[in-house]
This record gives sequence, C-alpha cells and structure tokens, in this order.
Amino acid sequence: MDSEAEFAGFVEQWSPALMRVAYLLTGDRGLAEDLLQTALLKIRRRW
Repeated sequence: MDSEAEFAGFVEQWSPALMRVAYLLTGDRGLAEDLLQTALLKIRRRW
C-alpha cells in the first residue's frame, strides 16, 4: 500500500474520533474543524 492510500485510510478511520476530541478541546464546531484540519496537515507532512 502506498503512502497516500495509507494516509487516506488513516483519515477515514480516525477523523470522527479526532473531530470529537477537537470539539471537546474547543467547544465550537467550526474551531474544531479548523483544529482537526491543521493537525491532519501537520501529520501528513511527516507521514
């Protein structure tokens, strides 16, 4: 499996749980989405 496919699988599997954590941290859905997107971008750079 290539790196792109592995990362896509990771995002698909873990995004719902990570979104819940981001919401718990921020208390706002919009901020949580921004936080999750930023975190995933940082993860992708190092994947």
